[in-house]
Amino acid sequence: MTSSEHYERPLDATPEPDTDDAHTHEHGHDAQSAHTHHHAHPPLEEVRDVDSFFRRQNPMVAFIELKEGATSLSELDGVPLPIRIIDFVDGVKTSFDREIPLRALLNGMVWILAIDPTFRFTDNYRAFLQKATQDPVGYALQLGMNHYREAYRLSGERVGRSEEVLAEDAVGETASEDAAIDNELLYALLSFRGAYVLDAHEPMAAVQYARLLWTVGHEDFFNEEASHILEHVLAHDPDHALANASMGDLNAEMGHYLKATRYYQKALEHAPDPAVKEELRNSMAAIAPEAALEDATYYLTRADYAHAIEALMQAKANTTRFEVDYYLGIAYQNTGRYDAAAAAFREALEHGGKVDDVYNGLVYALNAEGELVEALKVADEGVKTFPASLRLLFNRAILHEQLGQTKKALEDVKEVLEYDDLSDELFDQAMRLREQLLAELN
Repeated sequence: MTSSEHYERPLDATPEPDTDDAHTHEHGHDAQSAHTHHHAHPPLEEVRDVDSFFRRQNPMVAFIELKEGATSLSELDGVPLPIRIIDFVDGVKTSFDREIPLRALLNGMVWILAIDPTFRFTDNYRAFLQKATQDPVGYALQLGMNHYREAYRLSGERVGRSEEVLAEDAVGETASEDAAIDNELLYALLSFRGAYVLDAHEPMAAVQYARLLWTVGHEDFFNEEASHILEHVLAHDPDHALANASMGDLNAEMGHYLKATRYYQKALEHAPDPAVKEELRNSMAAIAPEAALEDATYYLTRADYAHAIEALMQAKANTTRFEVDYYLGIAYQNTGRYDAAAAAFREALEHGGKVDDVYNGLVYALNAEGELVEALKVADEGVKTFPASLRLLFNRAILHEQLGQTKKALEDVKEVLEYDDLSDELFDQAMRLREQLLAELN
């Protein structure tokens, strides 16, 4: 038995009348002939996959059990009717004392399909959605878009206020606004999932569901599921603009910037709206440095230093990230251009790249240029900043030895050998240098 098949006692609620929805009145059901029930929920299961995530949303839906003969819709006799808690709460404030809007039942059916597609009454809900709307997928998509637009509107208001200096007493209000945005996005996701369950082969249902799935969920399996769905859409329609754009967004989020750029370019070719095209260009520009950096690291791993330098110079024109200069230093170093390598490593330090690998690169380049005193100065600074960097300590020992400072070199080597997690290569190098230094002292 699924969790959706459990019920508990009726809610205590005293609704108040309202007369503002003609469509509701036309299709309404007598609320005095119904009981509204929450599901009786077992403890919420751990989120371990996409399906378990949606099953955890079960408490967001209750059931209405109509009394026999309470509706002219005979196909609903004996079928518990789902209603979203948010719709029920709104109804308590409006018209649920006289009738239950058809819209509220349809919304609940869409969400139950999303929450638990295996619930034993889902075939009844599918059939009723088809009869009542003629286009159940379109209905579910519109429901989702309404929530998505509300989240977008709330986000715009939130961003506008965040640009102002917030008073301390506004912190709670800000948290409440963020929660409201998250709720609307979750409501949209449930609705889009409902559309997808109704017809997984409808491209717009699949794309809208997938593109929101990975933005609401944060575990890897959300990304994997979204990617799988979008790939399926593109397998049948490689030129689908929104699917390509969504794959671009997803890959950019995952750090696959070259793939993201290719998807954006494909979307740009087929996007009909000039505003969408401009947004795609902005997305491509935003990840251009990362894409160039990814391209460069690919060439570096293949020892294709000429193409790596070309890609890095392209990235350097658009960003001051220290990684660009660091990889330039490596590329120059491997082509014997030690002066250019040293300059690149120095730029990396100036751009915030104060990491031991950058210091090591600069020490090596200066040493190769014969600037031993300057190299030792940089090594001292690096060791002071990263005292546990074994490679820096070892390189400083070599510089001390080259400058005739044997005792200082031996001190550095002994400190290196005190560490238990030395690689075999570094251990062998340190032992050979230690023996050489001891021989020099004797």
